[in-house]
Amino acid sequence: MILIIQHAIESLQHGYAQLADGSPAAECSADAAIGSKDALGSYRSLAFQGIDQGQELAQFTRRPEASSGSPGHALWLYELHGVLAGIAHELADAGSILKGWSRQLSASLLDRSAGAVVRSLSRQLLFS
Repeated sequence: MILIIQHAIESLQHGYAQLADGSPAAECSADAAIGSKDALGSYRSLAFQGIDQGQELAQFTRRPEASSGSPGHALWLYELHGVLAGIAHELADAGSILKGWSRQLSASLLDRSAGAVVRSLSRQLLFS
């Protein structure tokens, strides 16, 4: 789970560096960060597979008995997964912002290059 979050952070850093260099390829890095949310969600569902969702809350909120630390451990693990899912959600949101900025950059680059082509063609037509 931590590796998924770490990969998303690295993707965002790479994407922001690409964007700072004027590269519209930052959108690919943004997609990788956005995908981390789904990957972590899948990991979380696998970790809690077999737990009845209706009994989940009651089972985990009970105080662990002195002889068994399992319910407390399960509650801690469940809370940890929730916190990590929140982090992945925030990283996915940052990826969405990066993707939007990358698309704006791509659009402005296309506008500039289209304008340059039109100016070039206009000059060619005027001087022909």
